[in-house]
Amino acid sequence: MNAPAQRRLVGRLRPDTSRTGRVLRERHARPGEKALLAYYQGRITFDDLYPDPEDGSLGDEQPTRVPPAAQGVDQSRIQANQIRVFVDALPGIRRELRAATESSGAVYQAFFGEVSPVALARLTLDEVAKGVRSVTAAAFQLTELLALLRAVAAQAPEGVEHYAEICRDAQRTIKAQLDELDQKHPELGTASTLARYARHLQEAHS
Repeated sequence: MNAPAQRRLVGRLRPDTSRTGRVLRERHARPGEKALLAYYQGRITFDDLYPDPEDGSLGDEQPTRVPPAAQGVDQSRIQANQIRVFVDALPGIRRELRAATESSGAVYQAFFGEVSPVALARLTLDEVAKGVRSVTAAAFQLTELLALLRAVAAQAPEGVEHYAEICRDAQRTIKAQLDELDQKHPELGTASTLARYARHLQEAHS
């Protein structure tokens, strides 16, 4: 779906009365990657993603009350740990997407909103740009998100307006992000182990 078509679709969506829609109308914060992963893992609640404005200043990717996994050495830059934390969040992402059946607006927020796989993919690429996420780890994460979306699309709930269409659009968005990452980093080429793994996932969910 191209950008104009996507805007037309959004214009046709019924108002989002879900908890996501309510919070985003009331507050202007944007959770960061760590907060999203913690939420999908079940370590924090949805309200924790959007602390009370009186608790601190609002801003892009504001600090969120994320409980530390362990005190001491910061392992966030270790590739294996980054991937493990991400993989632990996948069941929660799948659960949230499948639960988004309240309205077409809620579906769109679940796939494209500030708490969504598309937002998580964007934040992952931001981490690469900052030098705190390896290209390989980022490519793995985007590949896994694509596989998850294909699985969700294959079991799209019946009777939920635009669900399958929005899911496919989310797939195209993340695929474009992954293609851009591939172009910038030739080491992720078709002969790499990651590329072979990506092809395996694609065949498994095709």
